[in-house]
Amino acid sequence: MSQYVNIALDFYNFVSQVINITDTQSSAILRDIPALCWLSPRICTLEGGENEMRKMLLTPLIVCMVALLSTLWMPAVHATTPIPVSGIWSWTASDFSWKYADGNEFLSAVEHDTLTGTFLGNGEGPFTMVIHPEGFITGRGRTLWTVTVQEKSGTLVIQWAGKTKWNDAEGAWWWWFMWVILSGTGELANLHGQGTCWGPGPPGVEMSGQIHFAPD
Repeated sequence: MSQYVNIALDFYNFVSQVINITDTQSSAILRDIPALCWLSPRICTLEGGENEMRKMLLTPLIVCMVALLSTLWMPAVHATTPIPVSGIWSWTASDFSWKYADGNEFLSAVEHDTLTGTFLGNGEGPFTMVIHPEGFITGRGRTLWTVTVQEKSGTLVIQWAGKTKWNDAEGAWWWWFMWVILSGTGELANLHGQGTCWGPGPPGVEMSGQIHFAPD
């Protein structure tokens, strides 16, 4: 329970940071596509300015938060023993496109993902990044995975939302994001869980969290 509460508090702080972005902070800082080849992508359909940017970010953030908090009050009798998550989430990206609106810069693309560890498999999905002049980038995406978890196979839809910033010491972009399982099929239809990822990407960020199989 304490781990879930800490995750929720971290996520609340990140949401607060996004909400407090001002109009003067919304101009673009990065325009070189080759410099951003590390990104995981998403199809952008944004038209409009600062309010639209907030909406784009807050909608998936709220989805992640609701899914996370719904587990905090779930009676133990309704779930199997929690399974700790560990492993590496790595990705490449393709189909980059850019949009500019009222001084804001939006990047969309398609990510091609690999999970090793608790989850074993591959996925693909769209994502959107918003570039901020302070030197950090916020984003979110939704990936459809074909994976195996504890010798059970199926597909999972995982929503993620977070941010990244250049780390001079590491010489890489440092990522932090929340992930939440939205749905599953096959032997993973009853799998639920959430957690965080952090570290330099895209060679592979460290994945943590908890999952459980709900009873039929």
